[in-house]
Amino acid sequence: MTTDHSMARLRLSLLGGFRIEEEQRGQVSLTGKRGPAIIAYLARCPGMAASREKLADLLWRNSDNDHSRNSLRQALSLLRRDFRQAGVDLIQARNDTIGLKADAIDIDVDDFEEGLIARSPQELEIALAVYNGPFLDGFYLDGNSFDDWALLRAREAADPCHRGV
Repeated sequence: MTTDHSMARLRLSLLGGFRIEEEQRGQVSLTGKRGPAIIAYLARCPGMAASREKLADLLWRNSDNDHSRNSLRQALSLLRRDFRQAGVDLIQARNDTIGLKADAIDIDVDDFEEGLIARSPQELEIALAVYNGPFLDGFYLDGNSFDDWALLRAREAADPCHRGV
C-alpha cells in the first residue's frame, strides 16, 4: 500500500484550456471529456468537493437520475484508473460527496488569483506567468450544464470586479 506522502503531485492548468501534469512524468492522459470536466469543476468548488447529485446533474442533465448516477460512477472509475496509472491518488469519496485531495494538486487559477490579490510585483509576475488564456478555453461538452458553468467562470475570471475577491 502506498502512503500519501509517497504519491505524486499534480499540476492542473485551467487557464488556456485543460491540462493536468504529474511533476515527474509529465502530462496525465484522462479518458474521455467527462473526467476532465469533473476535475475542473471540483477544482473550483469550495473545499474542492461536490455532491454526487450535483456532478451527475451538471454532466448528464438530460438523463434520468439512475442513468446519470451510473454514468458518474463509470466516469469516476475511469478517472481513478487513469490517476492510478500516473501514480497519483487524487479522488476522494465520502458518503455522497466527491472531492479532490488538496495536498495532491496545485491549480493555476489559484496561483493567478493569489497573485492578483497580493499586488506585489513578484506575485503579479507569478500571476502573469501562469496565465495561458481564458478559463477552459476550447473545452466543451456539447451544450450541457457544465458548458454554462465554464462560460460563467470564464466571464468572472475576465472581470476581476465580479470574482468576489
